[in-house]
Amino acid sequence: MINALVEEVGVNVEEEVTLRIGDVSVVCFTGYSPYPVEKGETYPVTISLSFFGDCELMESADSQPSLRQIGNSFAYVVTGLLCDDVIDAGIKFQDEAFLSDFGYLSGKMVSVTVDRIDVEFL
Repeated sequence: MINALVEEVGVNVEEEVTLRIGDVSVVCFTGYSPYPVEKGETYPVTISLSFFGDCELMESADSQPSLRQIGNSFAYVVTGLLCDDVIDAGIKFQDEAFLSDFGYLSGKMVSVTVDRIDVEFL
């Protein structure tokens, strides 16, 4: 669980929300919210990466963590340091597949393209 500031709430897509987590701003897909979410408010959330196909993690030549949105979609290229089952891209994303399928990349900068970043409001 982390705290996130709601910067924007989607107008055209009801599930779209832009969050600020630390110094990072990210457009997310709201998978679950037990209450109405309001711009300018801070909420406890969990975030996760969503893949519609296979997860394809690869070593990256980039030395800085980043989250780069692909167009105006929910998709992102996530680049960060992989430590066991966590990619630290300014926001930490945990997934067991990172360790079980890509453990050999632990300790290295990696990149992965995700279909969306999901958020659940707690």
